[in-house]
Amino acid sequence: PPRPSPAMTEPLLSSHRTRACSRAAAAAHASALLIDLPPELAVHLLSFLPPSSLHALHATAKSLHPLLQAALTARARAVGGWTPSQLPPDVKSSLPLLLAADRRRNSPSVPLSAGSWHSLIVDREGQIFSCGVERATGPDRRGLLGHGVLDNLRFGIFVPRPIAQLSGIKIRSVAAGNKHSLAVAWNGSLYSWGRSADGQCGHGDVMRKSVPTLVRHLVESRVRVIAAAA
Repeated sequence: PPRPSPAMTEPLLSSHRTRACSRAAAAAHASALLIDLPPELAVHLLSFLPPSSLHALHATAKSLHPLLQAALTARARAVGGWTPSQLPPDVKSSLPLLLAADRRRNSPSVPLSAGSWHSLIVDREGQIFSCGVERATGPDRRGLLGHGVLDNLRFGIFVPRPIAQLSGIKIRSVAAGNKHSLAVAWNGSLYSWGRSADGQCGHGDVMRKSVPTLVRHLVESRVRVIAAAA
């Protein structure tokens, strides 16, 4: 194809340079304003910024890195989120790790999921509920609801009931599968329960879990997205 002429490309390049200069100038101005503030106030203000703005300041304002690190650490601890206790040998700063964890926490959550036999619901406080039925005859779905061994499988639970095993743990996303269930906490921990005859619960065995159980093989991975076939 013919190459575009300089007359066509120059306005585009000029516009791109203008936007880049504007972003750099805005970042420099923000950096200057924050540096002049008391550190406690600057950290407090930074803790309210969205992840995209924190990433922009990280990329353009190196002088703000200590304040960014303090703000991200405070923001993570306020919600029980992950903070690095020890850095890998090849990592010199925890700031990129904190930025990535903050973005994961603030990405869209999945507070509701419906399978063929049950539903999982998360309220605004992060408490998880379940309702539906479990079956012992035909396809075995005992443990699907996460309330332990039910007294009467035939009737099930027809009103959403808090899952006691996850009380006090803020849940971010849920996935209701056909025979098993998944939940991710805001700190990235993954819990699973239900039938695991094919290893779908991820605990390294084929044992049924009648209550939510931490998937220890992913403790260091900080899970972000889950799915379970319904």
